[in-house]
Amino acid sequence: MAGVDRNPGDDSAEVGQSGLTDLSQAIDRSNWSRFQLRVFCLVGLAIILDGFDNQLLGFALPALLAEWELEKSAVAPVLSFTLIGMTCGAAIAGTLGDRFGRKNILIFCVALFGFATILSSLSESLTMLGATRIIAALGLGGAMPNAIALIAEYTPSKSRALAVSFVAVCVPLGGFVGGFVSAAVLPVMGWRALFLIGGAAPVAFAIILVFLLPESPAYVLRQENGQDRVAALLRRMGLHIRDGERFVDHVSSATTGSRRKGAAALFSPALRRDTIALGMAFLASLFAVYACFNWLPTLMTQQGHDLATASMALTMFNLGGVIAALFGGWAADRFGTRLPLSVLAASIIGSAALLALLPLGKIAMLIVLMVMGAGIAGSQSVLTALAAHVYPTHLRSTGVGISIGFGRLGGILSAFVGAYVLAYGGGPAFFWTIALAGLFAMVAINVVSRHSASRVLADA
Repeated sequence: MAGVDRNPGDDSAEVGQSGLTDLSQAIDRSNWSRFQLRVFCLVGLAIILDGFDNQLLGFALPALLAEWELEKSAVAPVLSFTLIGMTCGAAIAGTLGDRFGRKNILIFCVALFGFATILSSLSESLTMLGATRIIAALGLGGAMPNAIALIAEYTPSKSRALAVSFVAVCVPLGGFVGGFVSAAVLPVMGWRALFLIGGAAPVAFAIILVFLLPESPAYVLRQENGQDRVAALLRRMGLHIRDGERFVDHVSSATTGSRRKGAAALFSPALRRDTIALGMAFLASLFAVYACFNWLPTLMTQQGHDLATASMALTMFNLGGVIAALFGGWAADRFGTRLPLSVLAASIIGSAALLALLPLGKIAMLIVLMVMGAGIAGSQSVLTALAAHVYPTHLRSTGVGISIGFGRLGGILSAFVGAYVLAYGGGPAFFWTIALAGLFAMVAINVVSRHSASRVLADA
């Protein structure tokens, strides 16, 4: 098979002498180029907008409840159905991305949640608001698996886990930006203006993506004139392509043993074990994420802390998650995915058990919550990188989407379990539940067989 030869004196690479060149290996051996960095930035901005819109209702809720004179419980069905919509969106759009192109479906999802959010600004009833948020949720859920698949395909293997982890971090970054925008807009212009801004921005950006975002090379290879179009893409990545060079995607066919498409291919004999184990790991991870997002402030106030401390608890939880997600991506690139994920899962178990067993002071409690957030959110980010590694290019959007869909089911389950354990067991029962989720995740993580390899051991 033809390889990638370095040209002396520059960072470009030459593909092939004769015969067929493996597309995935060519990209894996390339260096970062400005073109790949542009893809990375465009996809990251799309997911920041996803994170912003994902949390808009939470920002707007106090003003909306006051205007419509509603109780908090009245909005609970809207919140739960939104999560279900995101679950469906992740599964459906992931499959569509593999079939119709990651770029096409990502742009469609960004435009969909943007238009639906604009319609939310026109809502005059809870029913209309719920309907528009469910439509938006389909786009919000569908954007991530296609974004992850696109980034994974354009990123060299040596930095893929870090790149995928950073894209996952863009969701809380979007919420962080949304907090500042909400603080400026809500007091002056109201919640409708906030939804209008939150919808117009992704619609405008979707138009930009049409012209600036390239399609994934593996998808392009399967289309008419795919060979010439792939050669053009690789040249834009700094690879030198000989005239007449032909490309093949050996990774896809070798991994699945066939060219089966859709969700059924994820359960072929070669992938079945990893698909089930990844689904269980995502379920446990997102169960812990949403249990803390939904119930941690309530638990803090239930234990006698003031609202400022309750807010600080969730802030420290998120801060730990952002730091761990970036560090976890670096560690996964260097040591493979199995070791960092096992360490993160162990930190969930240990920190949650500590919170369940000991009456900690305020500062100590916040530090331990930051460690727990690092384990929970960090493992979610690295799991996404693992899913992008496990599945071949022609199934990557489907595989990541199905995995995230399993995770959303864990999030839905956490709403009911969290309410039950807080009512009947209080704080200790809540944190033991989180520890159990961490243990479940650790077992599932180590059942996965296709972890990325350690570069440290490979270089030794």
